[in-house]
Amino acid sequence: MTQIMLSLDIESLEIISQGIDNQGNIILEVRSKKSHSTCHKCGKPATKRHGTAPKVKIRHLPILDTPVYLVIEPIRYQCEHCDDHPTTTEQYDWCDRRSTITKGLEKYLMRSLIHSTVQDVSRKEGVGAPSSCLDKKLEKRLSSIFRHNSGLKKQYHQMSQKLF
Repeated sequence: MTQIMLSLDIESLEIISQGIDNQGNIILEVRSKKSHSTCHKCGKPATKRHGTAPKVKIRHLPILDTPVYLVIEPIRYQCEHCDDHPTTTEQYDWCDRRSTITKGLEKYLMRSLIHSTVQDVSRKEGVGAPSSCLDKKLEKRLSSIFRHNSGLKKQYHQMSQKLF
């Protein structure tokens, strides 16, 4: 197979290897270039490496209509600022915590919903319904609107009960 060099447009990642799995998906094994994480307890930088978490497989933007997966082994860091030295698993700016898709793919799916249905996008892209992705975005947007206008929140709940 011929190797093709492509940019992931994720500056904090380095591609270690590439391949194709049995289903024809492109698999990119990647490594983080970051040298620290933020302690979940005190919020300060944790820089002492303390092993790794299990590998995770995260779906990224397709290449030539072929699904792409990033496989990464998250680094665990130990906080030297806290007395009990807790460990924190590295978090990424390109992927939400515990998400199975990258933010880039999430944006792509959201754009695909323009003039299309959730079912059509789901079928075309071979993903579980992007509605969970849509729900997260709408929830964030609506919660900030509702925070400032409680009357609007009541109207929304009445309308959504009629629709669903």
